[in-house]
Amino acid sequence: NWEIITYTISYSTSMSSLPSNPVTYTVETESFTLNNPSKYGEFSFVGWSGTGVNGKEKTLTIPKGSIGNRTYTANWYDDTPPTITGFSVRVIGRNVKGGHDVTIYIEGYDNGVGIDRYETWLVPYLNGQGAGRALGGDRYLEDVLYLDEPAGRTLCGYAIDKNGNEAEACYTVYA
Repeated sequence: NWEIITYTISYSTSMSSLPSNPVTYTVETESFTLNNPSKYGEFSFVGWSGTGVNGKEKTLTIPKGSIGNRTYTANWYDDTPPTITGFSVRVIGRNVKGGHDVTIYIEGYDNGVGIDRYETWLVPYLNGQGAGRALGGDRYLEDVLYLDEPAGRTLCGYAIDKNGNEAEACYTVYA
């Protein structure tokens, strides 16, 4: 006498909505593909990981004839951009090169993967000359730009999260 064994499938979805998926199967169950979950907010589903999966699979099929209990985890990419919570530009004064030193302060917040870095940019004007984006690992970016004449120039700051999403704030110097 033989008895068919029923195996379980458990899911971890990180506070997402899980569509109808089987929670049990047997060796005789026809092949089936898992339905992908969705998550509120700016998250993209990047695939299932777990039993018998190498890496992440967006289309995960359990073939007929499979055996054993299974566990799957939904994996997400956080598309939520950071938010600029503070930004200021201060012209310190003339420097030894004959230009002006500028200090930029930028504060960012990211409720997803966290802020990775800050960058600044001097927006081109007139003849199109400006500075490229300058990397700053901290919120205070001092002496990053040496402007011949700061008046009328626009400076931008960026908070960039660990997924490459960014937020921008700009300020134009008027005096």
